[in-house]
Parts: sequence; C-alpha cells; structure tokens
Amino acid sequence: MRLVTQSLRILLLTFLACAAIFAQATSGSMSGTVKDPNGAVVPGAKIVATHLPTGREYPAQTTDAGLYVFPSLPPGPYSVTVRQPGFKELVRTGVEIRVGQRQDLDLTLEVGEVQQKIEVTAEAPLLETTSAERGQNISPQVLQSLPIYTGGLRSAEAFVGYMPGVNANAEVSINGSNGRAKEIFIDGASITIPESGGTNFYFPGFEAYQEMKLITGTFNPEYGRLGGGLEMFTTRSGTNDIHASAFWNWRRDVLEAAGWASNQVRGRTPGFRTKVRLNEQGGTAGGPVWIPKVYDGRNRTFFYFTYARDIRPATPVSATGETVPTTRMKQGDFGELAYGIFDPATTALSNGVLARTPFANNQIPKSRWSRISTNIVPVIPDPNSGGGVISNYTLTGAAVHDDYIYTIKADHSFTDKHRVAFFMTRRSYSDAAPSQFAGALGNGLLSGQYPEDYRGNYDWVISPTKLLHLTFGESETIQRWNNPEQRGWGSKFGFPGLTGRSDATPVINFDTDNLTGWGMNQGKVDNGGQFNYTYQWAGQLSIVRGKHEFKVGGDVRRLQTTGDDWAGTNGFYYFSRFQTADPANKNATGNAFASLLLGAPDRANQTTLPVVIGQIRYSYYAGFFQDNWRITPRLTINYGIRYEVPIGWHSRDGLYSNLDITKPNAGAGGLPGAMVFAGSGAGRSGVKRFYPTDFGDVGPRL
Repeated sequence: MRLVTQSLRILLLTFLACAAIFAQATSGSMSGTVKDPNGAVVPGAKIVATHLPTGREYPAQTTDAGLYVFPSLPPGPYSVTVRQPGFKELVRTGVEIRVGQRQDLDLTLEVGEVQQKIEVTAEAPLLETTSAERGQNISPQVLQSLPIYTGGLRSAEAFVGYMPGVNANAEVSINGSNGRAKEIFIDGASITIPESGGTNFYFPGFEAYQEMKLITGTFNPEYGRLGGGLEMFTTRSGTNDIHASAFWNWRRDVLEAAGWASNQVRGRTPGFRTKVRLNEQGGTAGGPVWIPKVYDGRNRTFFYFTYARDIRPATPVSATGETVPTTRMKQGDFGELAYGIFDPATTALSNGVLARTPFANNQIPKSRWSRISTNIVPVIPDPNSGGGVISNYTLTGAAVHDDYIYTIKADHSFTDKHRVAFFMTRRSYSDAAPSQFAGALGNGLLSGQYPEDYRGNYDWVISPTKLLHLTFGESETIQRWNNPEQRGWGSKFGFPGLTGRSDATPVINFDTDNLTGWGMNQGKVDNGGQFNYTYQWAGQLSIVRGKHEFKVGGDVRRLQTTGDDWAGTNGFYYFSRFQTADPANKNATGNAFASLLLGAPDRANQTTLPVVIGQIRYSYYAGFFQDNWRITPRLTINYGIRYEVPIGWHSRDGLYSNLDITKPNAGAGGLPGAMVFAGSGAGRSGVKRFYPTDFGDVGPRL
C-alpha cells in the first residue's frame, strides 16, 4: 500500500512538472534473472550494461528475487557485466537492444573469485518473452537495404509499407483501422499534424534514424491516443569514433529520350527535350565532441549531423488532353460545331414553351461580349495538338523543386546518473509548377512546407532500481503559398470588388463541353498559410522491487492550428451550355464558352470579407500505471491502467457556431432547433466548447 501511495504521489508530481514521454518510445529495455549454478536467485548483484559505440555504462542491481531491469537503453550493441562477491565476474557480449523492445537475458554465475572472469560471446536471443505487446522492428542494416526510394528525399517512414497488416494505399490502415488513426513518435514525442490527424505529410528525412518499430497490438498502458498502429523512431547518436558519409545523384536531359509527350506537339522540332536538372546530395557526420587541449568528449558528449537536399531547377511537366476554345471560337465564331448557339436575350414564352432565337451563322458579335470576357480572351492559349474542338492542347513546361533537410543530435552525460539528449530537424520544401496552363489562367502555386521538430530527453538514474525518464517535444508544420502569376489579374480582367490579396484570377470552371477550367482550382490566392503546432510533455518513473517492475507516468499535449487562408475571396464562376442552348433541346445545343463570352454564368459564389484568422485548439491529458510481474522465469504478467482526458476541436476565441436541436427557434415559431454561437458577448453562449469534457476514459490493460 505504501508503494502504491508513493507511486500516486510521483504521478501527481510528474504532471505538475510537465515532464515528457515514455522511455520505451525512445529506447529499448532489458531484464532478466541472475542465478547461481544451483538455480537459486542471487540478490544484490551489480550489473553494468555498456553501450559499445559510446562506452557509456548503465548500472543496475538485482532485487531480493534476483530480478534486474534496465528500463531505458539506447538501441545498439551492448556488453553486460555481472559482479557479486563469491562468484566469478560474468561478461556477456553480443547483446543487441532494439527500440521499443524488451530484451530478456537471464544470467548464471559460477562460484569463484571476483578477479576471475567468464566471457560469453554467444548472441542473446531476440525473442521477446516478457511482454505481450506485438510489433515489428527494422534494424538499420535492413532499412538501408530496403527499396524505399520513390523520388525526392528518402523517408524512413516508408518502411511501414513492408510491415504485415499494413494497407498503404491513399491512407495508411494498420490492422484494419481507419485511415489516419496511427501515431508517430520520434524520440518519444508525436509528430502527427493536429489539423489532419494521424499523419505527417513531410516526414523528416532518412539518414538521422537509428532504428524503427511498428507496434500493432496489445498496447501497454504507457501508449494511448491512437486507433491503429504506433510508429516509433529513434535518432542516431554520435559514437567514440568519428564517422562521415556523402552522396550525390544527378540527372540531365541530354542523357534521356525526348518522349512521345514532346514529339506529338505540332511545330516542335523532333527530338526536342525539355530542360531537366536534378541533383540529390547530402551527407552525415558524427562522433565525440573533441576540442584539442580543451575538451575530450569521448564516453560523455557526442554529436550527429545529417543533411540532404533534392534540387530540381528544371523538371519536365506535361499535361495532355486539355481542351481550350479554338481560334475561331475566340473570335465568337462557333461554326465548327454541328449544333446551334442561341441568344439568351431572345428568351420568350411561346405557346407555353420557352424559346430562343439562334445567333446568325453561329457567331456571337463582339458587341455582345461582356467586358470581362473581352479581357480574358487574349490570354487564352491557342490549340497546339490534335485538330478538333476537344483534347486540343498540351502543356509542356518545367517545374522548379527545392527540398532540403538537416538534423542535429547532441548527447551529454553529466554523470553516470544524469544524461540529456537533444534532437532537432528543419526542412524546407518548395514547389513551383505550371498545371494545365502557364500564366494568369494556370492552376499552379508557389507552395512551401517548412516543418520543424525539437526533442529533449533527460534520464536520472535515482538508484540501480529506480529511473526517471522525461521528454519534451515540439513539432511545427508550417505551410505557405503564393500565387504571383495570378496576382492582380482579377481586377485586370474586370471582376468587381477584388482588391488586396483577393485580387487574383477567379476560379472559372466549365460544367459542359469538356473545356479545361482556369485558375487555381481551390481558389487559393496570394500570401496564405496554415500553421500547426504540437507541444508535448510527459514522464515515466520505473521502479524495480522484488519480482515487480512498476511504471507510472503521464502525458500532456497542447495542439493548435492557425489558418490564414483567403481562398475563394476571388470568386468561383461556373459556366454551362444551358445559358446559350435551345430551351427545348438543352443537352444538344449551346456551349459553355459561348455563355462565358456573353457573361452568363450558370452559378457563382464568393467567400465574404473579412477573413477570420482561425485559432483552433486541442488538448490531451493522460496518466498510467503498469506492472510487469515476473512470477517465474517462464511466466510474466503485464497489467495496468490508463486514464485519459481528451479535449477536442474548438476555437480559442469562440468564433464558431453549432446547431442546438433543443433550443427554441424564435424565427420558426418557437420550434426546437436553433443556431448557437460560442464565445463571450451579446447573443453568444459564453462557452468555448459545445460538448462536455469526458472524464470517464479509464482503460485497464492486461
């Protein structure tokens, strides 16, 4: 009871200190029983696990039941040394620790003097027998050999597609879960995007990671807030030896064939090649921090740096099968069509039926054109492929792409009991590509993604049987876009009321006649962005006592999304053949481009100003207790409990509304069902969230 009381106190202090996340999410672990030659347990034996690449030593001590536990060990190769008076020193080598995995290693001592040594070089078994958790590990050697390159910078997350139970189509599904239900940890903290949930579109690179694991089922109480699998990544650290690497891949158009997409364009010289420039380059460097005659960081202070860049100053872009108005149509002449164009100004009721008069010779006089269409027509490209009125245009151009990422890892041991680690990654991903058309009518953006991740870990070895592990994580996903080729064209074409950011080419779509639409299809205008942030604190205390390994900890997350998106303030316009069709034969007459010339859209909409900058918030609070009870060397029970308090989507400033199906609606004669508005002030409900907080999420685990 006393131990339980102490554990609850520590859990409360962990929350108040805003610690960080779980040791198993950043490292591996090892446990076992130490026995004498007769099979009796050996209490009080001193055990040291030495991380061979760095020379760091991790101490432990067996309990009265002969049990020892290393609850948090960085992945990699180890040697294990056992010392106890009356027994020979035992050294076990070839022990491999994997991320998120418990290594079971029982040790048997021989009677003799401590000065005598026994070395066992056989590899320890990799079968996990003391945890019910299910998952798969990928070692660095395997990861390096997997064919994960799919263009652009390599991503360590691509390993997930090779795991059993994973369906990696449009949305990753693990063991039948819904898409975007997974969680992703780097050094113990989440990098999933709050706005999108359960995913990360720009995973931070490849070279920086030591090992990966996918947990798919029977989750321990220390893991929560996921509906599918848990992807765990640990970052590389420097070692006592300096290591470096470099690579460079390149591509040039002079070494490639022209291709059909280029040769089929009328008027182009056969064999013409669009300019191609691709360079993928990068490298790594790591080792001890060493300043001659000042500081020798071997066995104490290490660094690891990676850099990778994908530069494509010119990449061919081809869009075939697009449809533009023919040269004659751009003069108002629709004589190429086998059906008539009718004048909507002549619409009249005749014998109870609507009727219209066709334009003479299927030609629309320019005097009838709208001011906007008169300004748009000179910008429309001429057909350059095929010979008909559909699929008559091919875009061949070049896209510019620049993507680079760098990471820094630093580790330092103040003493054998106090260790810290820091990891950061920054990425800059930018694209500029024409789509369908170049220029003012195009569908391309200058878009950029600028994610950043920061991690801090602290380990305090309180005693050989107690370890406190803390982590802080901050992940930022920053998206920005600009639209310089369409900037200012809304007012140039003559669309009214477009100023500032809203002054861009509107979205112009054609519902009929196979015509390719104009403008950025999402209505994005200049100087927009979205900003996602995840802050995470949590902590875990491990205590080994008797045959028990107790863990207690907590997890606090604050997530936010800020949107600065003026999309749609330039307007959406949809044109159909119906406005220039015979009312009695609407599906076989008229033309959408003819309707545009007359300034007769089928429908239109526009986002009204002012645009409110969204400030979306989420929160998450959790605590857990877990016991790994090693009843016998062949029977271990994992049990525990997790408690969670999720705070879902809401606006920080209360700038949103909801339908209350019980509130009387004064505008509907008092019938139930009325809009309610969050936030403070007149006509508002005075609350930030329309839903009650759920305090009943208790999850036992066994």
